Amino acid sequence: MTKALRGFASTLGLALSVVALGVLSSCGGGGASVNPDLGGPMQIFPEEGTFYAGVPSVITLAGSVPPYSVTSSDPTTLPVPNTTNANKLVVIPNNPGVVDTGLAPNALPIRTVNVTVRGQNATQAVSTIHVAQNFLVSYNAVITSPTCPAAAGTTVAACAGQPGLVTLLAVVNGVLQAGKQFKFCNVIGDFQFYDLPTNTFQQCITVTADAQGKVIAPFRTLASAPTQIAIFRVSDAANPNVFQDTPFTIIGAGTGTPATLVAIPATITLTGRNANECGTGSADVFIFDGQTPYQGVSTDPNIVVTGSDPLPPQNGGTAPPATSSTQPGRFTVTVNNPNACLTTGKPVIFTDQSGGRVVVTVTTIRGTSPPVSALVVAPTSITLICGGQGNVSVAGGNGNYVANSSDIRAVSAFAVANTLSITRNNGDGATLHPTPATVSVTDGSSVATVQVNIPTNCP
Repeated sequence: MTKALRGFASTLGLALSVVALGVLSSCGGGGASVNPDLGGPMQIFPEEGTFYAGVPSVITLAGSVPPYSVTSSDPTTLPVPNTTNANKLVVIPNNPGVVDTGLAPNALPIRTVNVTVRGQNATQAVSTIHVAQNFLVSYNAVITSPTCPAAAGTTVAACAGQPGLVTLLAVVNGVLQAGKQFKFCNVIGDFQFYDLPTNTFQQCITVTADAQGKVIAPFRTLASAPTQIAIFRVSDAANPNVFQDTPFTIIGAGTGTPATLVAIPATITLTGRNANECGTGSADVFIFDGQTPYQGVSTDPNIVVTGSDPLPPQNGGTAPPATSSTQPGRFTVTVNNPNACLTTGKPVIFTDQSGGRVVVTVTTIRGTSPPVSALVVAPTSITLICGGQGNVSVAGGNGNYVANSSDIRAVSAFAVANTLSITRNNGDGATLHPTPATVSVTDGSSVATVQVNIPTNCP
């Protein structure tokens, strides 16, 4: 059993116990438990305690002889039955209209109520109950899932793999509770709340009401979630005993109507550097709406699709489809071949778990700049003596030349403008160097080489 399920079982067991106690308290004497102090002085438990508005609580009676007469000093705040044969009462306090005077700053707002019980042997007992305000029941926590088509028009459903929001408005007697903190927790269900400060998904998060008293708690359901009933709990961060549980429905993956997906951008056009080259490069594509995870498939081997999930890239159907479990989905579309122009536009197809689909068209075209001439050197071979230097002319390419030597200790080279200067260095000692050496020059796109014939040793 999972931790969430154990928590739900515990909560459910408590709720059922409270319901059972409520039934017993209304059944006359027939369902009451045995009173071990029957005939003795009247007793009431707790003698003093704190009950929260809207939360069922138990008062235990012992001693004397039933039926018992019960009164409340403030029946509007804490209603009780006039008489009972049971020795356990389940009471549900109402929110106090006024609270006790003289409370310390930031203290729990309470209304003190005395519950008096009298037995048939003329003895009585008094319990002092502090009823704490619990306005969560009036804050109207609402769940919405704008990207869940199956939940459209409802406030009680979310879709597997989709984000959602829990919102409430913290207002007490017309006063906005700005700055008040609330805790949102998963009681049971395949979903997690999103914590903005840490950018992580968690079982519980704490959210502060804004200046308008509005509280927003984002969440996401798991993509693999089946159809189920889930429950979230909202509690007062300062007083965890003040809470409200709200059930909602998670609509499982693959159910409902296919979503209408939106891809941004819907078209990708890549232009080559010049008239000899087709466009190459990468572009990010974001997929909105629908149910995660999303998948991306290329129909052309020149187009590579990579998803945000750590899976192999999808390249023309030769590998598993690229996937993205984020919301929105994120993919990278890459074209690396400058010799194959996709002038007619090739589709990249994106799908989601509901069967929704959207197509992004990828087009590559040649550039408009004049073609760059080939990179050439002249001469292509030179001979140097020890300490000797020779120059080679460089032409073509884009004009940004960089020189490299295959044996930098024996031969040094550098390019200035259209001249490649090559030198046979001295200082080898007893070291022998192979001959010939090679000096290359490149403009970043193409390479030309010069064969350098040198002495094997230059002391």
